[in-house]
Amino acid sequence: MRIKGCMLLLGMALGLAAPRLAGAIGHYVPGLPNARDLFVPPPGLYLVNYTYWYHADTFKDRNGATVDSFTVNIPGQGPRRFSLDTDEVFTEESPYRPRTPYNASKAGADHAVRAYFETFGLPVTITNCSNNYGPYQFPEKVIPLFTTNALDDLSLPMYASTQNKREWLHVLDHCEAIEIVLRDGRPGETYNVGSGIEATIEEIADLVLRHTGKPDSLKTIVPDRPGHDRRYLLDASKIHAELGWTPSHGWDEGLAETVAWYAANRAWWEPLKARAPVEESAWRG
Repeated sequence: MRIKGCMLLLGMALGLAAPRLAGAIGHYVPGLPNARDLFVPPPGLYLVNYTYWYHADTFKDRNGATVDSFTVNIPGQGPRRFSLDTDEVFTEESPYRPRTPYNASKAGADHAVRAYFETFGLPVTITNCSNNYGPYQFPEKVIPLFTTNALDDLSLPMYASTQNKREWLHVLDHCEAIEIVLRDGRPGETYNVGSGIEATIEEIADLVLRHTGKPDSLKTIVPDRPGHDRRYLLDASKIHAELGWTPSHGWDEGLAETVAWYAANRAWWEPLKARAPVEESAWRG
């Protein structure tokens, strides 16, 4: 299972939101140091079985990521290898042009997964998702980082290219897309999972400050990282037309609910943030 910065978020959401998936989808603990010590399953989390390949460090600035996939046993269909990629690959037919080692590792995983389908007929599906957000996301990622920092009156570190855009997808919408692709997707196919909702880093900071009632003076500028992409956007028309999936969470409502969740759940994120602090210049070595 491979999804940038969202392993813990997606795994918990899959368990919490879709008990009907028990036996088909498993939760995932990201490959951070001492990750299993950091994992605190919430009440009602459904734990189911899975197998996986390699661990991936979820924070791009650490730049130590490899790749992940997982195997599920779909009732009535048998086992299927499922691979999730993220938003550096823009359309199902686009050539792969990774700009960082982190991106290249994910592109390589797609090639490996697809090769097993072409060579051995292994039933696989690949999805490319846009940036995820929602509850239970590790607080190193931008929305929970901005939210938790604002709640503690700490600075919101924005890369100097504050107008870089990303496409944002609520994690529960992503979970629904994964279920549909696992059950109904054609083996060997790739499906983009995107919302069409774009926001710059500064727009996100402004919304978080508005929802937390904090001042604009908390916004600060930090140097850009190497190979920083200016925009991510996916064409998700294939999954809409072929499988009937569309996202159901609006951006404004979804972000407001996410900020409120972090404000109400300090006991969950404070220990994680203390043990795995964010260093925006970690890429400098």
